[in-house]
Amino acid sequence: MKELTKTPPEGGILINKSGEGNYINPNSINNVIKYIARENGKPKDDLICCGAIAATDFTNTDITIRQFECVQLLHKRKGNFGRYIDHEVYSFSEEEENMILQNDIPFEEIARKMAQDFYNDGFQVYYGVRKKDDNEKHFHAHFAVNTVNFRTGKKRHENMGDTKKRQDRLRQLVLGEINNG
Repeated sequence: MKELTKTPPEGGILINKSGEGNYINPNSINNVIKYIARENGKPKDDLICCGAIAATDFTNTDITIRQFECVQLLHKRKGNFGRYIDHEVYSFSEEEENMILQNDIPFEEIARKMAQDFYNDGFQVYYGVRKKDDNEKHFHAHFAVNTVNFRTGKKRHENMGDTKKRQDRLRQLVLGEINNG
């Protein structure tokens, strides 16, 4: 196991892809989850793992998608529903991925703990980790987050400040895994 220097590794970046007008089609849940699972008709061999928290992930993605849709029935709102799904991507820094690989820490274990952060706020999450390829410079984890809280039935409101705070929490989680690995 490689010993950490006094300086922690540079942290990864969390990108929130849920901009205005994104994911407002009811089919968005299906599209994002199937994209993460590489079941969208565009096969690639870059998927390391995928799974869900607060939804069944051991059968097939259709069941997971249906469970996300069922939770959305809790939300009562006048007018447009808005976003049906949030899509966030954590791109591991080069230092993080090197230390994870050197210490033989499973990316699946890290991604599941990262997904737990969304669950702790009351949201279902489907995640997948991909290795770097021609388009991506780093290992990265995708998160499909239901926009309806399964505890309260209220919609998720994530702004830039919230995304920054989550990025910091995820960085700390990754660093903790590296230190414990």
